[in-house]
Formats: sequence, structure tokens, C-alpha cells
Amino acid sequence: MTQIAKEKLLTLLLEYPKPAGIVMGYGTAGFRARADTLPWQMIRIGLLAAMRSKVKQACVGAMITASHNPEQDNGVKLIDPYGEMLDQTWEVYANNLSMLDDDIHVLWDYLETLMTQLNIQPHDEAIVAIAYDTRQSSPLLASILKRAAQALYTTIMDFELMTTPQLHYAVRCYNDDGQYGHYTEAGYFDKLCTAFQNLLEMTPNTQRLEPLAVDAANGIGAMKLAYMRQTLAKFIQIEIFNDGTRGHLNDKCGADYVKLYQKTPEGLPLASYTKYCSIDGDADRLIYFFMDKNQQFRLLDGDRFSVLFASFLSIKLNEAKLLDDVKIGVIQTAYANGSSTNYIVNTMKVPVACVPTGVKHLHHKALDYDIGIYFEANGHGTIIFSDDLKSKIKLAIDDPNRTMEERLAANQIRAFINIINETVGDAIADLLATEVILSILHLNLDGWLNLYDDLPQRQLKVAVRDRTMIQTTDAERRCIAPAHLQDCVIQTAYANGSSTNYIVNTMKVPVACVPTGVKHLHHKALDYDIGIYFEANGHGTIIFSDDLKSKIKLAIDDPNRTMEERLAANQIRAFINIINETVGDAIADLLATEVILSILHLNLEGWLNLYDDLPQRQLKVAVRDRTMIQTTDAERRCTAPAHLQDCIDELVSKYPSGRAFVRPSGTEDIVRVYAEATTQVEADKLADEVRKVVEELTK
Repeated sequence: MTQIAKEKLLTLLLEYPKPAGIVMGYGTAGFRARADTLPWQMIRIGLLAAMRSKVKQACVGAMITASHNPEQDNGVKLIDPYGEMLDQTWEVYANNLSMLDDDIHVLWDYLETLMTQLNIQPHDEAIVAIAYDTRQSSPLLASILKRAAQALYTTIMDFELMTTPQLHYAVRCYNDDGQYGHYTEAGYFDKLCTAFQNLLEMTPNTQRLEPLAVDAANGIGAMKLAYMRQTLAKFIQIEIFNDGTRGHLNDKCGADYVKLYQKTPEGLPLASYTKYCSIDGDADRLIYFFMDKNQQFRLLDGDRFSVLFASFLSIKLNEAKLLDDVKIGVIQTAYANGSSTNYIVNTMKVPVACVPTGVKHLHHKALDYDIGIYFEANGHGTIIFSDDLKSKIKLAIDDPNRTMEERLAANQIRAFINIINETVGDAIADLLATEVILSILHLNLDGWLNLYDDLPQRQLKVAVRDRTMIQTTDAERRCIAPAHLQDCVIQTAYANGSSTNYIVNTMKVPVACVPTGVKHLHHKALDYDIGIYFEANGHGTIIFSDDLKSKIKLAIDDPNRTMEERLAANQIRAFINIINETVGDAIADLLATEVILSILHLNLEGWLNLYDDLPQRQLKVAVRDRTMIQTTDAERRCTAPAHLQDCIDELVSKYPSGRAFVRPSGTEDIVRVYAEATTQVEADKLADEVRKVVEELTK
């Protein structure tokens, strides 16, 4: 490496020094943090992007965005040549670079070692495509990344303002010589809009599309939707709200807000439209919603898109007489609603595969199918179509021996394929795909929603000291470390108060509360002869001590005991053998549940009626410094700032069965608020009052 390159790097290190003690990890979303803590990281990711391009001998992308995070955050992630996420093996290099301090000699030695290992030279050709969202911090971060990459003799394609999916698309198109499309933004819109128009025009008897009100999260998607709105005005009326002219990015708006809080975003005229959707800050997530005839909020999330898209494609494949020759599958994570899985498998007869959370896992598994459909519950997802499927479609279209109906269906599938951005989840592409399906299938949002009924669910975020302590298996549906709850029953602060009350006061079983995290639950469970732990997500097991097992054996073999006593001891021993003590096990727990229901003569309704859950609400509160919040008593009490716990206690005292606690997030500068009360209205009100106190005392 030349002295000039070294001097350029040294200049950057001096301009943007690494803050003392800062630690960041590269994950599915890349690096993400408060924007003012990121300049030093852009140097390292720029170097990595240059080396990745040299190794692949292709263009790679660098997208600067924090997606659905608050406006003060930002981030960066790399895009591989085919438009996919950065190869997981390179995350190690990203983290190694991130851990290095600003000592130019140490950093330089690592770069030289890595280049030798990768068999690349400083002057090897490299091309990095850069784009960013509308955050004020993005241009500076982009300029630092650009300078770092250029220090390693890299050509920069600066797309400036783009959605994340647009950059994924551009990188793929650039590297396959335009086979997938033209790599410019104009090429992106031309492909999507032309396919949308063609599909509607070739399809007879389509339903007129209702006007669509779009919540654009005050992000980059607003300006991109504006272009598309003009192009497609003949076919669909799109009205854009939260377009960035007022309000802040992702502030009480956007797909993440709507999904998390199960409520409409601010800034929408709810009385004026019948159909709404929200995208997120970088336009890779999409959520639909509407108000029903009773003015109740109704949500259509990622699971619904999987069902809608799989339904449409199955119908058209059947009409084209291709269904039996095509391997179609839906890929889900453990977060998918169980009702969606049941509907896809049992009603639609489409197989479902479950993989660990993360786009890289979903995308990789989708490649196993001719048509691989994946959507996370948060509204991020896409469809991947195999080359073999595309060849079959083309042959069907050109086959003169096929009927007009079969060839039309094949043509419809081809047009639909061209709407989809196969490289990554794309809110704009998915919006067009959704609208065209609703038109062709004559569905409104109510009809789409009523395809199946979601099982009620609740998702919470928990800040932990070290998230790597949680280890999972079975596509993250079971934990293998650390372990969980007990008898004493072990719970965390997030356990519903009604369950705790029933266990303690009705069952007369002690309950221990520990800090959030499997390690705490498992460790505490070992204190008991029978330690029972189950998280609300259904993961849990029972730990039986060796002493307990010895006592059971002695009771079974004791001739002085009654037959009833020995039978009961035998039943316990048999039950122990059903349980997988090593980890939560769905199959073992299923068998244990069924045998208990049979022995106790219980049905599901009787089980449910043992106690009533208290309504609860969780909120996120943006704060200047989340470390100001300090807790004790298994995170149920605040010790700092001063008077915060007193204020919470006073608020809680006003509500029957009220309970509330706050704790700092481990990933964002936010504080998490949990509240429960006798009614949902009261739980919501208590949570909001606690939020206001937190905001006031953390100014």
C-alpha cells in the first residue's frame, strides 16, 4: 500500500477520532447508533467496502440509513454485488476494524494483513455505490465513507438520496450488465411502473383501485413516491402524508410505529380515506391498515402480505397449468402469527419453512424454491423467482398449444415478477404488487383481512447487559442458554401481574422475580427442587433437582406408602421423563400439556379461565441519555434519577391493580415503559403518564 494512501487515512483518523470506550457490532442492519458517534466508523466501513469490491471484482453498495430508528440515529450497511446483504463472514472483518483504535500503525498493519489474506492489492479496481436517506447527518457520513474508500483507490458512484431498496436494485443491475434492469433511479421506476401498468391493462375485469393514503414517515420514500404517483395517476390515486415538510422522521409515524403501537400514525386524515399504508424511514417496510365500520383500527402486516402474494401466485400458476411443476414456499420466522402459518399450510396447501430472524436467513432459504416468498411481521419482505421458473413462464407464454387463458396467466405472472424487487424488501414495489393483486382478485382491505383471524400476540423489547448470553436453536424458537423459570416459579418484571397473583395467592407457590434475560431465569431455577420457567413467548421448561428425583424413586419403592401415593410418585416420574430439562422444547411441552389437560379433565376454555390477564401497554420514550435510568429489584424499581420512582409510585396508586416500571434500552437512546391496570384504557393512560414523568426528569 502506498504512502499516499496511508497519509490520507491518517488525515481522516485525525479529523474524526474514535470516542473512548465506544463499542459497536455489525449485524443484519449493519452499524447503527446515534449519528454523532458514527464518523469514525465510516472510515472503517469505507475501507471494508473498498476491499469487498476488490475481492468480488464487482460493485458493492454502502447505504447510510438507520431505517425506522429516530432521526438522531444513523447507520451504514454494505450491499453485496447481487443486491444481497453483506456476506456473513465479512461481518467479522467489519467488527475487527471497528474494535481497532486510531493508532495508524496498528490499523495499517491490520489492513495489510487482511489484504494479504484476501489476495488483493491496493491498486486493484474497486467500485462502491453510495446512497443515503434524508437524515441531516447523512451527507457528512457519506463524505467520510467516500474519502476512506478512495484512499484505497476506489471509484465512487454517488447516488445521493435514495431508498435502501433502490440502492440494492442499482447494485444488482450494475453488476449483471442490465439484465435485471437499468441501474439508474429512472430505470428502477420505469421497470416497476411499466410492469404495474401492463399487468392491469392485460387483465380483464379488474376492480377499480380505491385511493390510497400513504404515511411516508417523513422520510426518503415521500419524494420517491411523488414521482411514481405522477406516472401512475391514470391507474391509482396516491396521496402522500408525513412527507417531510412538517414533523420529524419516524416520529409518531411510519411502519414501525404503526406495527409496534397498533394505532394510526399522526398526520393522516382518517375520515377521508378507506385505505391506508405506512412505509418506514428508508422505505423497505410496508404496513397496510384501515378503520372498520366500528371505527376500530385494523392492521395488515407482513404475515398478511405472505398470504396475499402466495394466494395470487398459486391462483395464476394453476390457471397457467404450471402449479404442479413449480416449487413454491413461504419462509417465516418465529415471529409469524400462528394463524397465518396454519392458513398457508392447511388452507392454501403451500409449505412453510421457519428460519432464524434476519433477512439473510429468510433470503437464503427463499433461494431453495422456484418461488420463495418471505415477509417479516414488521412488513419487510419480498419474493425470489428462480431462473428455471422464469424460463417456464416464457415457454408457456410462447407455446401456441396452450389456451389463451393459460398464456394470459403466464403473462400476468411475468408482469408481476417485474414489479417485485427481488434483491430486498421494498415498500414501493410491494405497495404496487399489493394494489395490483387487490384489483385482480377483487379484494378490499376488509376482505383481505378476513382471509384468516390472527391469534392475539404481544411483542416486547428487553434491554440486557449482554445479548449474546441468549443462545437459541430450532430457528430461534427454543433457547439453549441460559435456561428459565421455576417452582418456585421464576418470572421477570414483564410477567403479567394476574399470573403472579394467581400463582402466589391461589396456588400458594412462591414466585421469584429476576432481571430480564435467560441467564437470570435459569440460574435462579437451580435453587429449587422443581424450577419452572416459561417466557410469555411460549419458551420454557422445568428443571428437576437430583434430590427430587431420588425422593420420587424412594416413594415409588416404599412398600409402606399407599397405592395412591406410589401412583402419584410414578406419575411425577413419568412426567419428568416427558420434559426436556435442557431447554424449552415445543414437542415435549406439547405432550406435557396434553397429558395434564387429560388428567385434570380440563379443556382450553377451562385452562384460560383460571385467571384473567391484566391489560398492559408498552411505550418507548426518547431520552437524551438512557444511562440516567438506573434500576434495582429485578428492574422493577428505579434508583435514578432522583424522585422518578416516587412519581411512578404516586401514579400507580391511582389505578386499581396498577403496576408500572421503566428501564433503559440496550440498543437505542430510549427508555422502555411498561404499565398494566384493570382496563386497557387505564393501562394506556398510566403508561402515558409515566412516559411524561420520564421525559420531564431526564431533560
